[in-house]
Amino acid sequence: MQKQLIAFVDHPAHQKTGSADFFVELLEERFDVHRYFLEPDPRALMQEIADAGYELVVCWQTEFCAPYFLLRGLRVVCIPMFDGVEGVPDWYWLPMRQAHFVNFSETLHNRHRRLGIDSLYVKYYGAKEPDPDLAEFEDLHALFWQRRPEEGLDYRFVRKLLGGVANSIHIHNAPDFSSAADWEPDPTCSVSHFDKDGSAYRDALRKANIFVCPRRTEGIGHTLLEAMSRGMCVIANDRPTANEYIVDGYNGLLIDYDRPPRGSDFVLDRAAAEELGRNARESFCQGRSEWPERTKKILFFVSTAPHPDVSPREAGLTNAYFNICRFANRNFDRYLHLLLRLHNRGLRGQEASTIRLREEIGWFARRLPGLRFGLRVVRALRKRAIA
Repeated sequence: MQKQLIAFVDHPAHQKTGSADFFVELLEERFDVHRYFLEPDPRALMQEIADAGYELVVCWQTEFCAPYFLLRGLRVVCIPMFDGVEGVPDWYWLPMRQAHFVNFSETLHNRHRRLGIDSLYVKYYGAKEPDPDLAEFEDLHALFWQRRPEEGLDYRFVRKLLGGVANSIHIHNAPDFSSAADWEPDPTCSVSHFDKDGSAYRDALRKANIFVCPRRTEGIGHTLLEAMSRGMCVIANDRPTANEYIVDGYNGLLIDYDRPPRGSDFVLDRAAAEELGRNARESFCQGRSEWPERTKKILFFVSTAPHPDVSPREAGLTNAYFNICRFANRNFDRYLHLLLRLHNRGLRGQEASTIRLREEIGWFARRLPGLRFGLRVVRALRKRAIA
């Protein structure tokens, strides 16, 4: 039986990180997958994909493309990441309502469900089997990947947190957006740097037993799960998705990264760290045992994404939406401003068969200020006549 041909539209950063590789491999069990990485101006690639005759388009952390594909009559599945969209307004999601959403954050899943989006929540435990190289707890050795030092999450942040707790602190100095040379730790910390095969990070991970999550929020949190798999004591910010895996005081510690405890306010001894690590390992192993069943749900949910039912009003906005996509990567605030204008013109992602007459009248009235003024005059005259 020939596999369905689908397009997988990915964020360009994942060419380096490989964060979405596991999902592509999962889809390849059932589909023939063509993978694309978006460019700064995504329009040419979006049009190429829409014209190519794919049966389905999967948007991995590129969900702003979804409304265009839906307006072009394509079935769409979106996989957003909490850390990328936590601050967007509700109306950002409305034009995507006819897509299926796979969410790895329960918080984001619940938000989408409230907006009428068909979402599947999956707690991720894929990619690797439990690491056989378990953390040892003779002394306490902390590891911190310095990914966002420009946000205050640097070696000084970890030293203030664990300086009186850990016997040693190791900094993996590999920022996401800035130069490592600008954020080199002082000699109180040991240091490693980015290398293409990732061996420097893995070596540092094997020598540590405390893992401090590198960001305030996560999409999936691959590094957190890798640490849990080793039975390390995980310390994370009390935000998704870390707080959807970590139960504070049971299988890790949740703190407020903006107001972290310091010195004597933060108590963690070797026995407590070892117990937290052991429970983290058990949590990971339990989740990993359930992962194969979850992948079956993902594949079924993806394969049943519906064909969009687009109203003539929304179809007429296809080119307008396509044009504003040039700002989605370069100036997201401007993109949102223009999207709101299209929302007010009727780009709301509702199925044509469910749009109510009352909503059609509302759209019509908002576009005709003179009519709104006339209605106010009629109401005023009616009240006066009654009086």
